[in-house]
Amino acid sequence: MKKRLKILIGYDGSGCAEAALDDLQRAGLPAEVEALVLSVAEVFLPLPPPSSYEILQRVREVHVPAEITSVYYKGSPAIREAQSLAGRAVARLRANFRGWEIRPETSVGSPSRQLIEN
Repeated sequence: MKKRLKILIGYDGSGCAEAALDDLQRAGLPAEVEALVLSVAEVFLPLPPPSSYEILQRVREVHVPAEITSVYYKGSPAIREAQSLAGRAVARLRANFRGWEIRPETSVGSPSRQLIEN
């Protein structure tokens, strides 16, 4: 069984990202590839209104469980935009690379960290 090449494509919707997608046609990649398109939303939980130094100090000490953070992120406009961007890139790639298996993925956090972790 022949192994497929796997590539990770970070995509932010910028002009440079669009050009990079187009440049893949000249990269000498095989006809059969597994590609993951990753768009990252930089989302942060809002800070409470700063009513006093003491309240802010307590808030900094509070740990927000990952489950709550995840629910907050899923409903944010930034993650919906990242999903839209990833879908747009996948559609463009599928038009140019018919033999590729391409899937979109979105993540939240620092784009550089998320690319490295994937």
